[in-house]
Amino acid sequence: MNPRRRRGASAVEFALTLPVLFAVFSGIMEYGMVFFSQVGVINAVRDGARMAVSAEETDAIDTATARAYEVLEEFGIPCDTSGGCSVDASFGTGPSGYQTLIVDADVPYDELFGIIPTPPLLRGRIVMRYESLDFED
Repeated sequence: MNPRRRRGASAVEFALTLPVLFAVFSGIMEYGMVFFSQVGVINAVRDGARMAVSAEETDAIDTATARAYEVLEEFGIPCDTSGGCSVDASFGTGPSGYQTLIVDADVPYDELFGIIPTPPLLRGRIVMRYESLDFED
């Protein structure tokens, strides 16, 4: 085979493999960002609940939501109510009757490339036991 034909064959092979390589690369990038964002949402609700259970009961819900929004911003995840993002905290009752604090977050995910399917909404939820800080004897 002469050198000209070899160069032509290499160009055809490159043209055939480039879309596959691009799809694999974009999939790695896209799902890497999905997993990173999901970890950020989970850390936000966990940290919000942690801060809230150590606060006064009257301030616990506000403390949980405020801290969750702060952590989302620290992770670089834009979270405002106009974009469909929400963080909610509420009190509940555990299986043995103890009081719990429940923190939920729903964050919309914006695709990087839009080539492969990704979840439209990332969710995080944590239920943490709420203990009163009563130090009186």
